[in-house]
Amino acid sequence: MKIGFVGAGRMGYRMIGNLLHHRHDVCVFDNDDAALRRVAERGASAAASLAEVARQEIVITMLPTPDVSLQVYMATLVYLRSRRAKRCCSNAPLPTS
Repeated sequence: MKIGFVGAGRMGYRMIGNLLHHRHDVCVFDNDDAALRRVAERGASAAASLAEVARQEIVITMLPTPDVSLQVYMATLVYLRSRRAKRCCSNAPLPTS
């Protein structure tokens, strides 16, 4: 399965590692070049853009704040087709209003 993943920080890094362990193809985007290098060293491919990640079969995000999550969602929405699944994960609270 081809999985797009946005966010290779502490939690994302571990989730990406688990996906790689189970032999999934993982394409990752992160604004932090060091984070991208760390996951690439484990076998993930580093995406040049959010658009590249959004073209995968499934897209998972693991982002630090609701604002960042919304920005990524809005930037990738144009690339997502209805057949693709998108899973947003975060340890930050979502706004309620």
